Amino acid sequence: MESLKKDLLKVMKKYVDVDDREVEMEINREDEMMAMVANFPLSRRK
Repeated sequence: MESLKKDLLKVMKKYVDVDDREVEMEINREDEMMAMVANFPLSRRK
């Protein structure tokens, strides 16, 4: 999960300023369904 977070941050930082310290990610599972919930606080667009 940590490597996925780093990869997503790298891509997002090409387009927007992201506050690395406030990023939250989690995987939710229910029966056969899985969802990733991510919160990337943005400072501004680049």
